[in-house]
Amino acid sequence: MVEAVVLFISGTLLLFMVKKVYPFSLKEFSPVVLFIQQHPKFNLAVGILSLLYSVFLTVQLVW
Repeated sequence: MVEAVVLFISGTLLLFMVKKVYPFSLKEFSPVVLFIQQHPKFNLAVGILSLLYSVFLTVQLVW
């Protein structure tokens, strides 16, 4: 139960970090930033991928 809560929090934090970092790191690629901002599904996909990655990292730590 505790692991699930930690996982959820870390995934959410990672999602916010991705959302905050993306526009700055891709500032020179303005079409890409525009695409990310105009396509919430892509934004969601990035979030899900980051969540899965955090799950993977947590599993690695546990095992």
